[in-house]
Formats: sequence, structure tokens, C-alpha cells
Amino acid sequence: MKTVMWELKKNPIRPAVLFVLTVAALILNFAVAKYWFGRSAASTTDGYKRGYDEVYGRVEGRITLENMEWIASEKKRLDKAVADGGFSTEEDPDGTYTGYVFSDSELFDCLYADAKYAYEYASFAKNVSEKADDAAELYEEKGSPSLSRRYREMSESFRGRRITSFYRTDGWRDYFSYEFSDLLVIFLITAGISALFSQEKETGMDMLLKLSRKGRLRAPAAKIATAMFLTFIISALFSAEDFIFYAVSFGLRGFSNPVYSLPEFKTSVLTVSIGGYVLINYFFRLIGFLTFASLVMLVSGEAGGNLLAFGCGAAVFVGSIVIYAVCPSASFLPLLNSIKICSGFDMTNIFGVFLPRLICAAAVQLFIFAVCVSLVFARHTERAIKREGKGKEAKTDALRSEMGAI
Repeated sequence: MKTVMWELKKNPIRPAVLFVLTVAALILNFAVAKYWFGRSAASTTDGYKRGYDEVYGRVEGRITLENMEWIASEKKRLDKAVADGGFSTEEDPDGTYTGYVFSDSELFDCLYADAKYAYEYASFAKNVSEKADDAAELYEEKGSPSLSRRYREMSESFRGRRITSFYRTDGWRDYFSYEFSDLLVIFLITAGISALFSQEKETGMDMLLKLSRKGRLRAPAAKIATAMFLTFIISALFSAEDFIFYAVSFGLRGFSNPVYSLPEFKTSVLTVSIGGYVLINYFFRLIGFLTFASLVMLVSGEAGGNLLAFGCGAAVFVGSIVIYAVCPSASFLPLLNSIKICSGFDMTNIFGVFLPRLICAAAVQLFIFAVCVSLVFARHTERAIKREGKGKEAKTDALRSEMGAI
């Protein structure tokens, strides 16, 4: 830990400067998140919000037949009132939920759709499981064991799925789809670690460090550890801020509900709870950020100046976008928002074993991370050994010259 702190102090982006940049970025992230939340909230009236909280609050929790019947009867009543056209257009705060009959009708349309999804999900999952079994048998008869295993996996995954509790889910949708903080994390990682190796090249200190065996081994290891430490801290700060903001703004509920209780995950391969997926999502985001950090170290480590090193770090991000457009599986970007690869039943066949696409994507990025870190370490220790060897050869030549003169 002492070496990490020492590397932070030597970094051209001083800890105090990085701290100020991080705080400024956190404030910017909060402002942007608040702006998007404000735009969403501005589309509804205060009366609608009160009605929304009232009717959802009444039925949230354990799914019961009584609650489902109440939702259906209220929707039927409001649909009839709107269809007849005889309802009052004047505000009626006492006889309506939102203040207006038509707004009540729209509110119950949304509530009915959400409640119906939760109530009927068990039937949907059972149907998928049965059809997957049929498909597995068909492909087995056709002599395609690989596809047969895939559908067996699907059948097993959907068998027994059910949603026993009902909660509003709009906050989760917005939380999982928010991406602006990722851009800020990438900027801070680039600013914080791109000059870790170039700084000592620029000042010539790398020659002194690498004259000793301990220096040439510990210096690269300390810089790599510093980069990983900064990446973890920065990503954790922004992930925590995002979660706290949406938890306070929306009042996120249903942590123990299965993740497929969110309509966006209706056919997801995942069966963990929503709370569990929050942790999984951060873990895979961290893998993505660590991979990016290792790429920045590998590329910027060849730069001879701090400004050029920062440019190399920025080039890594631009290159990652290009790679993502050409071959998404080779880029770390999908891991930053895993909802895009978790929302469907995406499986990859690895030597006859079907694994979730998310696991495979993470494995690829961990491999890239390990290769990059190994190359960074090997490259900088190799240079030190070569320089030390040249130094010894020079000393030996000098000694031979002196002996010859004697």
C-alpha cells in the first residue's frame, strides 16, 4: 500500500488534482442524472404522481387474487366511463385518484399491464419450458445434439419460474439503462493512469529505478497496482452515486424479486434477485473498466511524454468504440451495461457446454486484461534488464581497458 501511495504522489495528476476532478465529475454526473429524471417527471402532473403512489402503494407486495380483481374492476369501470364520454373534464380531487377521470384511466392501463405481467408470468414461463422440451426432442431426433442441449438448458431455466410479489419497476429500468457515468469513469481512469509510466521516462528517473533488481521489479508492479486501485475506487464511487440517486429519486423496490420480474428481463437467462443483479452488474462493469485500464497502460506506457500518454489513453477508448462496432465480443464496452446482453436467453456453446453470453464476454475481457498486464510488466522489466546488462558490459569493458593499460 505504501508503494501505491508513493506512485500516486509521483503521478503528474496529483492526488489533490485527481480528487478535485473526481468531485467535479461526481457533481456533473448528479446534474445530468437529475436533468434526465426531471425531464421524465415533468411529463406528469402532481395529481398523477399522487394517484400513482396511491394505487401502486395499495397493491404492492404479495400478489393476491383480491388485489388483481380490484385492479381489473377499476380498469373496467374507467374504460367504460371513457368510452361513454360522459365523464367530467373538470378537476375532481375527491372522486378520482389523479384529479381527472381520463388520467385515472391511463394510470390503470399502466397498472393493469404491469400487474398482468407479474400475475401471468408463471404461465408464460411454463409455456416456454414445455415448448423448449418439444424443440429439444425434435432436434435430438434430427441428429443435432448441440441444439437439443441448448433447448434442454432453456427448458430447465424457465421451469418453475414465478413472480410472487408485485412492485413498480420504472425506477429499475432507468437505473440500469443510465450510462453517462461510464463516460466520466473512463475519462478519470485515462487521466489518472495514462502517465504512470511516461512520467519517469520524461524525467529520466526510470533509468535510476531500474539499476537495482528490486527497483526494476517493484516499480512496474507498483504502477500496475496503482492503476487497478484507482480504477476500483473511481468505478465504485460512481456506481454508488448512481444507485443512491435512483434509489432516492424513484424509491427502488422489490430487491428480493427475481430479475425477470422486470419486463426488460422477461426471457433473461438470469434467475437471480434484482438486488443480486445490482451486484453482478457492478462486478462485470468493474471487469470492463479494469480491461480498459490495462489497455491504457499497455499503449500509453510506450509514450515518451505525459501529454502523448494521455492522447494514447484517449485513442484506446476511440479504438474500443471502433472494435465494438466491428466485433462487439472483443470490446469491453458491453460489460459496462450488461442489461444489453442479459435481457434475452443468450447462451454460447463452449465445447459442448452452454454458458450465458455475459460469462463468456467477461472471460474474454479477463483474458485480455491478464495479457495486457503481463505484457506491461514484462515489457518494463525487460527494458530494465537490458539496460542493466548494458551497464555491466560498459563497466567490464572499462575494467579491461584499465587492465590492458597496466
